[in-house]
Amino acid sequence: MRNYIIKRLLIAIPVLFLISVGAFLLVHLTPGDPADMYISPDMTKDQIELTRISLGLDKPLVVQYVDWIKNLMSGNLGFSFAKCKSPY
Repeated sequence: MRNYIIKRLLIAIPVLFLISVGAFLLVHLTPGDPADMYISPDMTKDQIELTRISLGLDKPLVVQYVDWIKNLMSGNLGFSFAKCKSPY
């Protein structure tokens, strides 16, 4: 029984990893720029670039994924647009 549980836990690790990569890629493959939600029409190009930097969108996808996993593991689920505040 112990071997069965260990075997299932070892199988769960790559499955959870693949699910997390799939979810991350689905978010990034959607059309449009995530920074568009924060950008107003009267912003300058410098302000838009600062917004992208503050959101971490200037980093490579691998670094963005690692940051996303760190935030997910620490319970930081991001910003709620419905309540206009952090969910935690």
